[in-house]
Amino acid sequence: SSTVDRISAAQPASGPASEVDSAGNPWLPMPKSRIAPSPSLPIAVIGMALRVPGAISTHRFWRNLVEGRDCLSRPSADALRQAGISQKRLAHPDFVRALPILDDVEHFDADFFDMSALEAEVTDPAQRLFLECAWESLESAGVVPGRSGPVTGVFGGYEGNYREKVLSGVIDLRRDPGLNLPVRIGNAVDFLTTRVSHKLDLTGPSFGVMAACATSLMAVDLAVQSLRRGECEIALAGGVTVSLPRLDGYVAGVEGMLSASGRLRPFDAAADGTIFGSGVGVV
Repeated sequence: SSTVDRISAAQPASGPASEVDSAGNPWLPMPKSRIAPSPSLPIAVIGMALRVPGAISTHRFWRNLVEGRDCLSRPSADALRQAGISQKRLAHPDFVRALPILDDVEHFDADFFDMSALEAEVTDPAQRLFLECAWESLESAGVVPGRSGPVTGVFGGYEGNYREKVLSGVIDLRRDPGLNLPVRIGNAVDFLTTRVSHKLDLTGPSFGVMAACATSLMAVDLAVQSLRRGECEIALAGGVTVSLPRLDGYVAGVEGMLSASGRLRPFDAAADGTIFGSGVGVV
């Protein structure tokens, strides 16, 4: 018989091979969703959290919308030079000094999420922000994460350039190969949602999504389908992007979709393009 067959035959008919884990703690059974599958199950948004330019709370974000506030950053040429932006780029006739910038992306409470300082350092700020917003979204919904709480799934995607723009200049993986795995886990979309599930002890489906500009919307759709299939009782869904360096601008016209005026005017006849920036949202 095959190796798999021999291993299977050596296991008891039911239950784990050992009743305790390596630390001597008893194994806990994985909880199951109590929701029966239903293709028409009503879905409610019960919590949310975000970090966007000009707002770190849904309350502030709504106020910005009501007030019609422009939350783009417009750094001076001197500030951009000090940030390392070349004079050639600044002198480009189509260079626009406007960008949606997130504040305080370097701040993170590693201890709260049981992460070492090194693990936090090699993890893309986009992943750290998504983890924070996942926690805050559950908190705003009054949901206590963990195996004693509802079976919770996580769906999300992200884009970031932290490894390229930051880590590549300070870490040489050839000299320190032990960092290969932590760097990979902290900078790949595959581990965005599974990190949340692991850190918050969530036992529902955990699924990374990549669908370009539709990533967050696709994550929400997948979360709804999972709820209706009875796979989980609560679902977190969202997306995150953190672009580095934070202090920069862009050259309009190169890709044919960037605003030449440096203004965002959604659903407006005067709109002349979009501007890519940073942000995170989880519901």
